[in-house]
Amino acid sequence: MPARAGVVGSGGEIKSPLKLSHVTRRRYLRALREFLGFKRWPQDILRHTAASNLLAFHQDAGKVASFLGHSAGTLLRNYKALIFKEDAEKWMNLSPRKRHHT
Repeated sequence: MPARAGVVGSGGEIKSPLKLSHVTRRRYLRALREFLGFKRWPQDILRHTAASNLLAFHQDAGKVASFLGHSAGTLLRNYKALIFKEDAEKWMNLSPRKRHHT
């Protein structure tokens, strides 16, 4: 399955699909947490989810580590073999459902 546009560049590099400041990102995540009804959730759970799926999908620790600001050793120690490649492919192709207005 091909990766979604905006996540992998034409040269194979990983790009962020969201160009948000740290403050704006935190504001969105707080709103999401409240919307979902979570009082708390583990620190950096979305980052850990993304790291695990990116590593399983790309199978390139150097590329993913560079994107996340980790060393390849740290990345492999924390995220290696947590997710199967087939599941990461499904995750990389997630997109919101289109709403049909009536």
